[in-house]
Amino acid sequence: MRCDVNVSISKTEKLGTRTEIKNIGSVHSVGLAIDAESKRQEEVLEQGGMIREETRRFDESINQTILMRVKEIGNDYRYFPEPDIPKLKISEERIEQVKKQLPMLPDERRKVYLDLGILPINCDKLIQNKPLSDFFNTLLGKDVDFVVASNLLLGDISAYLNKNNQTLEKTTLSTERFVLLLSQLKQGVITNKIVKDILPDFLTTLDSIEALMEQKGIKNMNDASLLIEIIRNIIKQNPDSVKDYQEGKDRALKFLMGQVMKETKGSANPALASQLLKEELSKQ
Repeated sequence: MRCDVNVSISKTEKLGTRTEIKNIGSVHSVGLAIDAESKRQEEVLEQGGMIREETRRFDESINQTILMRVKEIGNDYRYFPEPDIPKLKISEERIEQVKKQLPMLPDERRKVYLDLGILPINCDKLIQNKPLSDFFNTLLGKDVDFVVASNLLLGDISAYLNKNNQTLEKTTLSTERFVLLLSQLKQGVITNKIVKDILPDFLTTLDSIEALMEQKGIKNMNDASLLIEIIRNIIKQNPDSVKDYQEGKDRALKFLMGQVMKETKGSANPALASQLLKEELSKQ
């Protein structure tokens, strides 16, 4: 890094004459150069001298600025208007319009994502992947679970894109299709396992979720009567876990719910299955 520094001091309200220190090689040296030049100018003024416009360099070995040349006057720089560039007047309205079109910057994105409840590590991952972050921003203002949305984008969707050396723009994933997927996932119409199973086709076709499930022979078990029988059998087969649940051990419920999902091969509606499981356990 190289930078120049202008230094001037004055003991009156009138501005002092500046000197320019050229090609300083580090931030630390900038501070040393300013201190050294300020001290030199102060000594000159105290001795009754005058400060000239000069170009100087900073010698770190002696901690002093050294004269290179006396500044030319403005006319000597041969300043003149550029004849090929016309004058451009930018209105305040145009400036405001451009400001509104500027993309959301990283710090602003991080604040928005954190306010949505997204983990800091996922906020950083989103921000580091601008296409994903831009797509995520199209969800802002919509009624979706933003945590689930970020997890899907950074998890299964990113994994698919990386595996297939693909970009998000070249998939069929639109904001509307993603919102529908999130909505059905939240309502329990589909499960996380179903999302994993249909995702490759969901990202490469415009087929509906229902059509993709039908093509793959996937069924989401929403029939309470079928689930009840499965749940009762699982409760019967796991008396120790039932006892643990009755003693207030939360992990027992998670274990039993896991057995339900395993038995149904992930096709059970999680919300319905959890509700029925708790109801059956309360009868024990």
